[in-house]
Parts: sequence; structure tokens; C-alpha cells
Amino acid sequence: MKTNIFLASSAFVLGLMALFANYSEKTHLYPTWEFRKEKKENKKIKLISAIKLSEWIMQKKQGLVIIDMRKKEDYLKYHLPTAQLYNDSSFLPELGTGKNIVLYSAQNYIYLNKFQNELLDNVYHLEGGTESWYDKILFPDFNKFKVRNKELMNKIISTSRYFGGHPLNIDELEITNKNKWFREGC
Repeated sequence: MKTNIFLASSAFVLGLMALFANYSEKTHLYPTWEFRKEKKENKKIKLISAIKLSEWIMQKKQGLVIIDMRKKEDYLKYHLPTAQLYNDSSFLPELGTGKNIVLYSAQNYIYLNKFQNELLDNVYHLEGGTESWYDKILFPDFNKFKVRNKELMNKIISTSRYFGGHPLNIDELEITNKNKWFREGC
């Protein structure tokens, strides 16, 4: 009985540790988180993953406004689908409308100094900026991360192609499957 309690509590503690240890980043698994909160430059911000943003764009989510915080030259070279170039007159009216606003730039959060106060709950920041979009959506490199199943692999490939990209190193894809580690039954 004591052994069962000890094992159960150990499993619980290890589960909590895995939750807070960025397991997917350390094991090079394709990230699956969607939203996260962080504090940057003394401001609390809500992050959205490139994967979740791509889902919103593909679903044509109502009320989604994507704002590119980069320079005009960079915006004209490439920008995320449906993104608008930032300017005060177009951005500020959107804040109070209840729409989901996603801000991004090439480098993480360099634009935060433009905002004096905390941003509203409906404002998200693309974690990793355009680099994350390139690495996880347009040109996911299967040498850089592992995928646990074919469903996820097919989703990554189809998402990349939907946005005009192409996955890299598909031939060398390593799908980690729990079935080869665990045996069913006694």
C-alpha cells in the first residue's frame, strides 16, 4: 500500500515537472502549445504559437486582425497572410472592438516600447516572430524536431503547403512511436 502511494505521488510530481520543463523543446519534439503568458520589458504579454495562428488563418477565424510591426520594406518583401502593416491610425481603433489582434515582428517584441500601458486581453504576440513562422509553418525542418505520429506529420506537411512553403528533409523523418517502447498485455 505504501509503495502504491509513493509511486502515485512520484508520478504526480514528475508530471508537474514535465509540464513546466518545456519538454517538447528539450526533446526536439514538434511544439504543440497554443497560448502562453510571459513578462517582457516589464509588460505582461500573451503569446500565440505560429501553429495556432496558422490554424486561425486557415479556419478564416472571424475578427482576426494580424498586424506586422516591421518596416515597410520588410512587409513588402513578405508578410503573413491577411497581415496589415502597423500604423497608429489603423491599429488603435481595433483595440476596443473585441477582435483578436496578433502582433509580430522579425525579432521578438522589439515593438513593445511603442505601447505605454498594458495591452488588452485580446492582443496576442506571435512567439518567435517571422523566424518562428518560417521554421514551424513555411519550412519545417524534420532534422530539427521529431514527430510522434503520422497524423501530426501530415498536418505539418499540409499546413506548410497551404501557405506556399515546403517541408525540409522529409526523407529523413523520424517518427517516434510509443508502440516500439511499450509492449501491450502481460
